[in-house]
Amino acid sequence: MKAVKSFAIKERYLLINIDDENVRKQIFSCLSVDKFFKILFPMTEYKKVNTLLPTGIANSEIGVFEQKCSKTKISNKKTYTLSFYKNDESALKSAEQYLNSEFNDSNIYFKVKYVPPTELIELFKKKIKKYELTVVAITGPEPLPYFAAFGLDEVEKSFLPSVAHYKSFTQDMQSENKVISAKAFENATELILNSRKVLPLTQEIRTFYYPKDANILRTQSMFDFNEYKIKDFNNE
Repeated sequence: MKAVKSFAIKERYLLINIDDENVRKQIFSCLSVDKFFKILFPMTEYKKVNTLLPTGIANSEIGVFEQKCSKTKISNKKTYTLSFYKNDESALKSAEQYLNSEFNDSNIYFKVKYVPPTELIELFKKKIKKYELTVVAITGPEPLPYFAAFGLDEVEKSFLPSVAHYKSFTQDMQSENKVISAKAFENATELILNSRKVLPLTQEIRTFYYPKDANILRTQSMFDFNEYKIKDFNNE
C-alpha cells in the first residue's frame, strides 16, 4: 500500500470561559500548545496552527494570530477547572501538572477533571456556561459552523456556543450568494481572537492508504479529496 498524508479539515481549540481578561490573555499567550496537546492526544498526528480556521476553508489565511507570552502575577490566587471529555486518568494528571508548573508564577492554578461528552454538550446549551476551560474539535469545510461555535457576542458573558448570539452577525456577513466576504471574515476572526476566549491548537493530519500502483497526482486545490486525485488503479 502507498501511504499519503493529508490535512483533515478539523481543528482543535481550547475554549477559555473566564471573566478575568488578564488570566485569559496569559493562558492564550503562554500555553505551550505542543506540550499541552501531546499530553492529551499522544497518538494524534498534527500540525500546530496559527490561524483561527483550518487549512482547507476559503479565506482561512486571514485569521492569523501569534502567541506573545507576557506573564504578570495576579493579586489573588485562583484555581480554574479544565473539563476534558476523555476519561484518561494519567493524561488528566499530567495535564494538571503541566498547567500548574506553567502558570504558578502568575498565581494561576488549575484542576483538570473528566466530564462525559454528553454532560459537556448540555453545559454548552446553557445560557450561562458552567465551565471555565475545555477542549473541543470542530470539523467541516464551511466557516459558519465554526463561527456559530465561537459565538461572536461580546456583550453576553456566555460566549460559547449559541446560534442565537451570532444570527444577526452572520446575516451581515453573507452576501446574496451566501458567501462570506473577506472583510466580514477578517472582522469576525479579529473579534474572536482579540477576546482571547478561543485558542486554536492543532489541525489533524491523517494518513490514507492506496494501492501501490495507483497513480496519485498532487493538485492545486485544497478542496480536492485529501488534496490528491487518483488517476487510475492497476494501470487501467
